[in-house]
Amino acid sequence: MTAGNDAGLQGSASSSRRRVIHLASLIVVFLPVYLAVAFVERLGTAAVGGVVVGWLLATGILALRRSGWPALGLRRSESWGRAFTIAALATLALLVLGYLLRPPVETLTGEPPDLERFDVLRGNVAVLIGGLLMVWTVAAFGEEMLLRGLLMNYLRELMPDREPSDRVAWVVALLLTSIVSGLLHAYQGATGMILTGVIAVGFGLAYLVSGRNLWAPILTHGFYDTIGFLFVFLGWDRLIR
Repeated sequence: MTAGNDAGLQGSASSSRRRVIHLASLIVVFLPVYLAVAFVERLGTAAVGGVVVGWLLATGILALRRSGWPALGLRRSESWGRAFTIAALATLALLVLGYLLRPPVETLTGEPPDLERFDVLRGNVAVLIGGLLMVWTVAAFGEEMLLRGLLMNYLRELMPDREPSDRVAWVVALLLTSIVSGLLHAYQGATGMILTGVIAVGFGLAYLVSGRNLWAPILTHGFYDTIGFLFVFLGWDRLIR
């Protein structure tokens, strides 16, 4: 066997070992998230706890691997103006898309999204403030760091490295991550899961368009949910149903 063949085998073994580590890491991080979501109807704060625990586990795994969130995109933006522009345009596009898609998705599933748990926001300033704090911490930062940061990158690492498969691999990672996002919102029913999955594609595209800078999807997620909460608080959501 030649030295070239030896190097090739060693590279293949290293790549396989790396993929096993990535897969194991995803299982460790997302298992508590899914266990929490499974009980979300019984324990109102379980999903939030699952995201927090998942984030702590992910941070620990990255530290053990001598890495960190900056490697996955949570770094100082080279152009905050660009990040805000991408987020603003993505938010606007997703609001319009969500409005247009809701009727046909409801026709397909035969039910509206289950958003009753957000009714406590209506006219309640204290609940709105608390809700917005959750939006910008657990949802915008927590979910985006876990989903677009860890999950999307690790799913990409589980796939072949060779061109021209790189773009295809990122598209597959984007779609799989968006499906996971939809499943995490199972409490909203079938329509809510589908619409959330579609919106998650937008968050993922913001991440990719920005050069895999996590600030773009974090801002997009935060802006989108903030507008949604304000619409419920003001009762405007009932005007566009």
